[in-house]
Amino acid sequence: MKQLTKFLKPYTKLLIIGPMFKLFEAILELFLPFFMSKVIDVGVAKGDKGYIIAMGGIMLATAIIGVCFALICQYSASLVSQGVGTDIRNAMFKHIGILSNAELDKFGTASLINRITNDVNQVQLAVAMLIRLVIRAPFLCIGGLIMAFFWILSCRLS
Repeated sequence: MKQLTKFLKPYTKLLIIGPMFKLFEAILELFLPFFMSKVIDVGVAKGDKGYIIAMGGIMLATAIIGVCFALICQYSASLVSQGVGTDIRNAMFKHIGILSNAELDKFGTASLINRITNDVNQVQLAVAMLIRLVIRAPFLCIGGLIMAFFWILSCRLS
């Protein structure tokens, strides 16, 4: 992991931007059920079509903004993973260039080519998934708990 950190360091700004926009997306995603409950509790219960349409517009805007945040996160994750992959491949190629003939024979050309392609692709995939999916789960879990807490609190106050 320590060796991977040195390849991630040049992408610190993007590593902050990606999760930040993933957090914003998760927050907006957590507000959609809240808005839907308002549509049912207020709009449908009172038969107020204007309120239902207005809340539908708010929900649509929330979803569109959430998609934009998700796209920014995806773009950031793609730039980081492709950059890290390129940097690792360049470092491996540079290192292979300084190996002696005996070392090259020991490792084998096929093995070295395989490592440069497959192993680096796996690292790229892991970096992209870390930014896109692994970070999203805690945000949704914690946000869901907070929303549930506020819902319980609002039910007790009513």
